Amino acid sequence: MRIRTASARPVLTSRLLIPAALVLITACGSVVSPSGTPGGGKPGFPPVSSAPADQYVAGQIVVKYRPGATPRDIGSARALRQATATGRGGGFTFVLVEVPPGKEAEYIAQYAAQPGVEYAELNLRRWRVDGETVQVAGSGGAIPSRDPSGAITPTDPKLSEFHSAFQVTRLDGTVTPASEATWQWDLHRIGAPVAWGSVDGSGVKVAITDEGVDCTHPQLAGKCLAGWDAVDNLAIPAGANSDTGGHGTHVTGTVAAKADGVDMVGVAPGAQIIPIRLLGPQGGTTMMVVNGMLKAVGLGCQVFNASWGGLVGSRAEVDAIEFAIANNCVPVFAAGNAFSPTNAPAYPAAFATTIPGMIAVASSTPTNRVSTFSSAGPYVTIAAPGEPIYSLFPTAQGSNGFIRGTSMAAPHVTGAVALMLERNPGLTPQQVRAILQNTAKAPCSGYARPDYSGSRCVSPTVYAPGAGSYGWGLLDAGAAVSAAAGP
Repeated sequence: MRIRTASARPVLTSRLLIPAALVLITACGSVVSPSGTPGGGKPGFPPVSSAPADQYVAGQIVVKYRPGATPRDIGSARALRQATATGRGGGFTFVLVEVPPGKEAEYIAQYAAQPGVEYAELNLRRWRVDGETVQVAGSGGAIPSRDPSGAITPTDPKLSEFHSAFQVTRLDGTVTPASEATWQWDLHRIGAPVAWGSVDGSGVKVAITDEGVDCTHPQLAGKCLAGWDAVDNLAIPAGANSDTGGHGTHVTGTVAAKADGVDMVGVAPGAQIIPIRLLGPQGGTTMMVVNGMLKAVGLGCQVFNASWGGLVGSRAEVDAIEFAIANNCVPVFAAGNAFSPTNAPAYPAAFATTIPGMIAVASSTPTNRVSTFSSAGPYVTIAAPGEPIYSLFPTAQGSNGFIRGTSMAAPHVTGAVALMLERNPGLTPQQVRAILQNTAKAPCSGYARPDYSGSRCVSPTVYAPGAGSYGWGLLDAGAAVSAAAGP
């Protein structure tokens, strides 16, 4: 197995370009990729053949140059922003180009015909996978902690404080013991205390690709490295508050809040955080998220958490994800909160079906059922607790609290990956995914893995037909860390 070295890290630069001449082409038609030109598709993936008007930015396209080509070689348009990456798997350049609104299809065709261009596509809109703040009724009280017999012994009260709402009967018929029915029931459910017997994620770099992170929060203080703001194209200083919505801080708390005995603890409390802001108050775009993912790789991420997406797939996003995997940064995506009987897939999470090493995460409840909102389909890799999850809010928002969503489930897997990579830094993303799949717990008796219908584990009176994608089962961080060590 290969272990990364500093010299092998990819390099990324991102900068504004001087506007050049704008060339107009007169044509008509809807936003459709012309026949024979890639407009966001790739063999084996759904192409961006068309898109509703609310799913892309009018007057902008994303162009990928072939290696060695430059904006001067291509010319004939107004370049707004560029992202260039080099590392394992080669190097490439993406450019955001301004075109006349309504003429995106014609310009996609024009650029795709240039010898220096690999493809051009729409600049799609991206939104966070929204979590919902919830109030959890029930009574609480102190329960003696069960001490992990190894690396760390967290004394954070919410890990051991009983909460009656979480003492429930699970799908297998067992009742959650009082010692695990705590405010942080989720960490007990995934076996985090077992994993802490040997690792806590120390030294592992985790990128949080979100709305930013409040690194001034006391439970994140000293954990955040320098990051990148792909919305405003600015560096984020180490330890700064870059959160513009609160979502990113809540996600980060689940991944890596310190074990300081104050309130709650993350899955990998020793991990370091790279804050990557790629969504603003109005969401983001393909160019922003590609810029953010590439920058995360350039800053040395070993795993990144992503709770964002849209309804249309992007080839540029696939390339960025595959670039991360080639450079040994594991991409973990929330599967989406849009379950329906016809369940439209969320992108780029849905690409986990065909990208080895990519992980898409569904949400489960204290009873081990899949959450009713959790998007279903063959792209779901694994399920993890997502409803409701107690974690950090930015200091300006006051006390911490509960949120539910697949964006609360994904950081449990991200934290588990950090624990695995401390145990064995030489694991590839493909090996990480295989271990998570092979060690996942069956949510009920008779569960055949993988199961994308969950028909054996859901109640038709509660869930619509076809609901319940667990993928390979429920996350077991303790077993995954043990398996990561190898024979």
